Parts: sequence; C-alpha cells; structure tokens
Amino acid sequence: MRNRTNRQHNEPILLLDGKVEKLERQDIRASSEESRNEDWLQKLIFENPNLLPLEEIEPAFLDPIPLCRELSTGVGPLDILFVNERGMLTLVECKLLKNPEGRREVVGQILDYAQEISRWDFDDLNSAVAKQGAGIIEQVKNHLPKDEFDEGNFIDWVTLNLKRGRFLLLIVGDGIRESVEDISEYLQEHASLNFSFALIEQAMHRLPDHMGGGLLVQPRTICRTVEIERAIVRIEGQGERVEVLSSSPSKIRGSSSISENKSTISEQDFFERLEKATTPEIQVETRDLLQELKSLGLKIEPSKQGMMMKTIEKDFVQTENGSPTPFNFIQFLHNGKVDFKGYTGELGAEYKNELASFNESWKYFGERPNDFTRYVRLESGELIEISDFLRVKKQWLDLVESSLKNWRNNQG
Repeated sequence: MRNRTNRQHNEPILLLDGKVEKLERQDIRASSEESRNEDWLQKLIFENPNLLPLEEIEPAFLDPIPLCRELSTGVGPLDILFVNERGMLTLVECKLLKNPEGRREVVGQILDYAQEISRWDFDDLNSAVAKQGAGIIEQVKNHLPKDEFDEGNFIDWVTLNLKRGRFLLLIVGDGIRESVEDISEYLQEHASLNFSFALIEQAMHRLPDHMGGGLLVQPRTICRTVEIERAIVRIEGQGERVEVLSSSPSKIRGSSSISENKSTISEQDFFERLEKATTPEIQVETRDLLQELKSLGLKIEPSKQGMMMKTIEKDFVQTENGSPTPFNFIQFLHNGKVDFKGYTGELGAEYKNELASFNESWKYFGERPNDFTRYVRLESGELIEISDFLRVKKQWLDLVESSLKNWRNNQG
C-alpha cells in the first residue's frame, strides 16, 4: 500500500495568450488575510456547493441546497447541512491544516454528528434548522420551481433517510494529509449507519497579479467510500484501498434484498424509487438484469435520473473527431421508464435501429440535430416503460452481446 506522499497532484498550469504559467499554491495558514480562516472556508462551501465534486462521489446527492451552518446536534455543532430535492442529506465539516486536531479526530466528530441526527425525525431536523431562520420546506421551495416540488413526498424521503442513517459525510479542508489507513477504524465503528464518506481537499492557488489576483480553487477527492457492504466498510483513495471486516454485519441498518451483497447509496435510492414507481417484481427483475449486464463487462454509472449501463474504457467507441467515448446502452430511470440516449456513431446507429425493431410502437429517432440527441422511444416521442422493455429482455441481451462483439472485432 502506497504512502499518501506518493500520490500528490500536479499543480495547475495556466495557459494564457500562448504563455505557460504555473500557479502558486496558496497556503491559507500563511495567508496575510486574517479573514481566511475556518469560518471563511465554511462560508465558501456553504455559498458555493458546486465546489463539492458530488458527481464522482455519490450522484444521489447532486444539486445540494444549503440549509444552515453550525447546526446544533446535541453532541456539537455541525459545520454545514445540505439537502437536495430527493431528500438526501449531506453533512460537511470544514477543517484547516493549521488546526491542532488530526484528521482522524475530525472523522470521528462528523460520524458522531451523523449518529445523533439519525435518531431524529423530520420535525426534529426541521426545528434544529429553523432555529437559524427559515425551515427546511421554505428553503427548498425557494430553490426549486414551484410546480416541481412534492412536499409530502420530500418529507417521506427525508424521514426514510434519517431512519436509515443514510447520509453523505464530507470532510473538507485546504489540505488533507492523513492516510486512508488511519481513518478506516472510525468508519468501522459507525457501521450501523448507511453512509457514504469522502475527504475533499480544496487546493487554493493564487492567480497572477496581471489577472487581478484572487484564488483558483481546485477541489480534489482524496478518498471516498466506494461501496456499502453488509460486512465490509471499504474505502479507496488514489491508488489505495482499505477493507475492514465487520464482526457484526447484522447491525447494518435498513438492509433489504436491494443491498444483500453490496451497493452504493445511489443504487439503493434508485431501486427504492423504482419500486414506488412500478412493482417489487419489476424492481427485482431490473436489479437482476443490471447484475447480468455487469457480468458482460458493462459499467453501472449512477445519474440523477437513474442508472446508465455503459461500456468500460477498453470498449469505448470512436467519435467522428477520433476521440474515444463510452457507449450508453440503456438508462433505467427511477420513474419506471427506460431511455436510449447518448453518442451513436455508425455502430451505435445499427444497435438502435435493431432495438427499435423489437416493438412496432418503438422508433429510432435518428434524424436529430446532433449525434448525442438520437434515441429510441415510442413513436409519440414518449419514454418506454420498463415493464414493456423487460418483455424483450432476452432479445435485447443478445443484441448487447453481439454489438459488443462486433465493436471489439472492429477495434482489433
């Protein structure tokens, strides 16, 4: 296992008017501006949640809405609390390197906050948030179009996530130097929660004077949990992986047939929403199909809408300009539908034309403005129901296998 010092990032290079300039790392500890302290970093993250690379950590938590800072939990104040319209809660602790406590202590701290909040119901959480101003519902409504917010549904999902201790826990700092091994024990101690965790470094770089000074902020995910398993807490960083076996797998809260083996929170969330939109039978059949596609060498990529099944890097297809790109065979949506959208190309067009022939009411919309907007849908343009798609599952799997074989032969 490599030491943390062997996996440093390269510093960003500025290319401007044909001139190359390396940006200088700004050490907040040595900053002459006294205002650049922990509170400054906390405020920066709270007002700019796009500094959190959530898409590469857990897409289920995308589009976070800031609720409050310094949330009183009973075991200490949580720096930042976010929620999104799906009821997913993100808990953030901000720490600077110059502070005396180690990263492990901070990890233990945020896990204690999560443990405490998991004992709350929606009213408890709302009361704690409202002590600092507006309540949760009012704040979420202010961030979303009026016609796109189902208040009752939102409360139900927040309540479920609280009950299961299903959170995204983030430690955010100007520099992260603690090794992955040193924090794994803290994650293991809280295996009863159903959380995802990440260390995020906000690397600060000073812009040159001729650009007006200021800072370029470069978010870096140092390590993150990659799966939630009934008997294992597994995290990985760049080139590192740590597995910690649990002696009490039965303590994992909220486990069901969805997560009997291992899953991410995004996968759990997808299947739960799919079951509400369809039936348990459709949910189980879809889950089994995704596992079968994995065995074919495809990659599950979570999105806000559901799950995409894409080719892995060795099976990337070539775009017209010659750059390789993954091919998206299908996207399963949590509203109970499927979509076939993404890069097409000549080989992809053959796949989608064949797919459209499986049902007389399906059509390949190939004459679209650009290659990325061509798809298979109902003739009306509406999305296809998963239940209808599953009726041709065997034909479709044969098509996927033959398409992969043809592409690999062409590339060979």
